[in-house]
Amino acid sequence: MRITVNTDVAKVNTTMESVENAVNRADKALYEAKVLGRNRVCCSEAIAGGASF
Repeated sequence: MRITVNTDVAKVNTTMESVENAVNRADKALYEAKVLGRNRVCCSEAIAGGASF
């Protein structure tokens, strides 16, 4: 039997961005890690105004 687990984590400063935006950033980073292969960590940092890159 083979088991895999995918998780994501996002740091949220609610004075700068919404929780929804932080979840979207975490989702994008998780998808990027999946695309790049196994055992990857990808980050998405928030910038002023709640935008992300």
